[in-house]
Amino acid sequence: MQVTFVSFDAYPLLNPEIKSGIGGAEVRAVTFARGLNQNPGIDVDFVIRQQSNLASHAGGFPIHAYTKPRLHPFRKLRQSISKRITKEPTPNDFFRDLDTDVICCFGVRNDTASIVRSARESGKKVLLFLTSDRNIEDALRQGRSDRGIYGEHGHLCRYTLQKADRVVCQTTFQLNALQKRLGITGQLIRNPIDTSIPTTTPATPTKPTILWVGRADTYSKRADLCIDLAHRCSAYRFQMIMNNHDQKTFDQISSNAPSNVEIIEHVAFEQIETYFRNANLLINTSAAEGFPNSFLQAAKYGKPIVSLEVDSGEILSKFGCGICAQGKIEHMAEVIETLIANRQFYGQTSRRARQYVIDYHEAENRCSELQHLLLRVTGGQKTVAA
Repeated sequence: MQVTFVSFDAYPLLNPEIKSGIGGAEVRAVTFARGLNQNPGIDVDFVIRQQSNLASHAGGFPIHAYTKPRLHPFRKLRQSISKRITKEPTPNDFFRDLDTDVICCFGVRNDTASIVRSARESGKKVLLFLTSDRNIEDALRQGRSDRGIYGEHGHLCRYTLQKADRVVCQTTFQLNALQKRLGITGQLIRNPIDTSIPTTTPATPTKPTILWVGRADTYSKRADLCIDLAHRCSAYRFQMIMNNHDQKTFDQISSNAPSNVEIIEHVAFEQIETYFRNANLLINTSAAEGFPNSFLQAAKYGKPIVSLEVDSGEILSKFGCGICAQGKIEHMAEVIETLIANRQFYGQTSRRARQYVIDYHEAENRCSELQHLLLRVTGGQKTVAA
C-alpha cells in the first residue's frame, strides 16, 4: 500500500539543514509517517512545497515537489464563476495524477478541498486529519464574506469533511462536535509522541523557567500575552521560542519584552525537547488549538501546563496535567506562582502529566491505530491500478 502525506511545510523535519519554522501538524505528519514506514506492507512518501535545494529523497522518504498551479486570468475567472455556481472546489491535476493509494491531508483549508476532489475522482482514498477545533467551526460558515482567519470558505470546508473517506480527530471534543454539528462520524486517533526520555541529567537553571512555544502573532498564538505575563511574573525567567511568522509583529513583540524574557527565533526540532526538559512550566496563550504538540512535549518530561484558554482533550481539567485559567490573564499569573511555590502540588501535577502521555499518546500505539484504519479504508488492497 502506498500512502502519501501532504504536508507542504514539513521539509525541515526531514532535512535538519533547513532552518525554518514548523508546527504541530508537520510534527504529527512526520511522526505518523515514520511509524507507518516500519511496516513492510506500507510505503510512505511526502508532498512538500517546492523550494530551493528540495531533494528527491529526505529523512528516508521519497519527496514529491509541489508548485501551486498558475492559471491564465481568463481560466481563473471561469473557475471562480464555476465554483460560485456549483459550490465545488476546482480539481488539481497534480493530486489527480499522483501514483498512490491513500492521501493523508492535515487541516481543513480551501486548497484541501481541491485535493480531496482530485483524489476521489482518480480512485484514491483520503484521510483528513483535523488540526484545530476551528476546522469544524469554519465548516459552519455561510456566505462568501463569512471566512475563517486564514480565508476559509464554509462550503469548501464542508465539502472537505463530507467527501473525505475518514476524518481523524485529535480529541473526543472534536469527535463529538463533528457528529453533532455536521453529522459526520470521525475516528479518534490521538497525537503521537515518542515517550522515551534521555538518561542524561538536565540543566538546573538559576531561576524558575517558564517556556512558551509558538509563532509571532497577536490573533492565534497571541505571543503578546506571554509578554504581559512576563511583566506580571518578573521573578521568573521566560523563554519564548517564537517563530518569525511576520517580521513587523516579531519586532513589535520583541521590543515590548522585559529583561526576564529570552526570545529565541528558531530551534531545530531535534534540539527543542532540551528546552522542555530544562523548563519548570509550559504556558499557552492561544485562542484555539487542536491538540498542541507542545502539550505532549511538556507532559513527556513531567512539566505542568498552564493555559490561558485551551484545554485540549481535557488534559488539564480531567487528567490534571496543569491548570486552565479560563481566559483570565491575572489568574494565569497566580497559577504560575502557586505551582512553582507549592512543591507538593507541582510534584503531583508533574507525575500526572508524565503518566497521561504514556497512557494516551505513545507513538507506537497511535501509529498502530492509524495502520488499522488504513487497512479498513482500503480493504487492505491497492486502490489505484498499477
